[in-house]
Amino acid sequence: MESRLLANLAHEIEPEYGSGFSVRTLEQCRQFYRTYPIANALRSQLNGYPYRKSGWKF
Repeated sequence: MESRLLANLAHEIEPEYGSGFSVRTLEQCRQFYRTYPIANALRSQLNGYPYRKSGWKF
């Protein structure tokens, strides 16, 4: 059911927003969210990483 949902979603938004919203990309986004469900958790894991030195912000 989830794959059909993502396929329908990709079918609706990909023509308007481009290939960045393909089924594969949406699946990868879902997997990322499942791995890092809280944005602050990712931020704390990367705290002090080279991104911080470069001025890159979340």
